[in-house]
Amino acid sequence: MAFVPHLYIGVGETGAFFTLRETYLHERYANGCRYTEVRSFHHFNLSQDADEAFEKARAFAERNLIQLNTTREQLTEQMRDIQRANAEELERRERAAREREEAWEEERRQREEAKRALILGGKFAFGPYERQEFEKAPRGYLTWLAKTLPDFEDGSLMRLTAEEVARRCADLLLPDPHPTLTVGEPKKRLTFDVIVTRVRWFDREAYMSYRLERVYIVTMVDKATGACLLSKSTAFAPEEGEELTIKGTVKEHSDYKGQAQTVLQRIAEVGQ
Repeated sequence: MAFVPHLYIGVGETGAFFTLRETYLHERYANGCRYTEVRSFHHFNLSQDADEAFEKARAFAERNLIQLNTTREQLTEQMRDIQRANAEELERRERAAREREEAWEEERRQREEAKRALILGGKFAFGPYERQEFEKAPRGYLTWLAKTLPDFEDGSLMRLTAEEVARRCADLLLPDPHPTLTVGEPKKRLTFDVIVTRVRWFDREAYMSYRLERVYIVTMVDKATGACLLSKSTAFAPEEGEELTIKGTVKEHSDYKGQAQTVLQRIAEVGQ
């Protein structure tokens, strides 16, 4: 029986359009044998509307004298199948999205619980000192956390960290200097027990030289009086949080943004 091509209405790969297709006989050879099979090719997109698609397909079939093997009823049923499939697919996607979001939320909850447990155990759960014990972090960082505690959001991990640091490391927090107190008289050389509360530096051109030298600006609190001591030196460069005994000559008393300061020079650590 001779092969007779025909037209039928299909759906595009995306399911967004009805398309007109035509069958043809395809021949291929394999292992010395000839095989034939019916395939189809795409003519053009028809419409997203079933009635309009059918009318366009019927008109094309009549003009080209090719049989259209898709009935209006079949097309309507196909549209219902597509709509049902689309609705099921949409529901499936929404369900999958909800399940993914629930899974992610559970993962986030578990990660946060693990971090809270770490913090309550006395360790940082994030940041530059993650998984280190609070006591091993620089005293300046611990002090910043404790002082900034009221600014952190209630219930946040930062708030919990600051609360635990303030509770566990109160003896490591750096003191605030007395705002108005000074100590000693200018030109007097005195001995001080101090806590280093801040170390900053800048580079400048060395005297009678083209090379650069680093100047350390060191802020300290005198343990005995609470007065703020200040040093600018290329040789005295302690670590923030260090507790030292030093000798220094009082250069002057000054005020910086409402903070009284006793400026020292020619500082030497006792015992060095």
